[in-house]
Amino acid sequence: MVIGATGQIGRVAVRALARDGWEVTAVSRGGGRDESWPARVRSARADRADDSALAAAVGDGCEVLVDVVAYGPAHARQLVSLADRVGSA
Repeated sequence: MVIGATGQIGRVAVRALARDGWEVTAVSRGGGRDESWPARVRSARADRADDSALAAAVGDGCEVLVDVVAYGPAHARQLVSLADRVGSA
């Protein structure tokens, strides 16, 4: 999962992860797609500032979460609250 997927860094991160074989969910405020992404990339809409929308985007979990729009302690705390749904044992 890439949060901030339609920004400059996010677009490239999504493309690189997909190229390397990851199943990618691209999360952005608008839920849009970049034309360079493979069709198998899923898109999801969530505002980074909305805790419930971000939790819904993560859903039951993901292996890797890349957040290119985390700017401060509040964003870090928000991600920590989702830590039990990211990664695997």
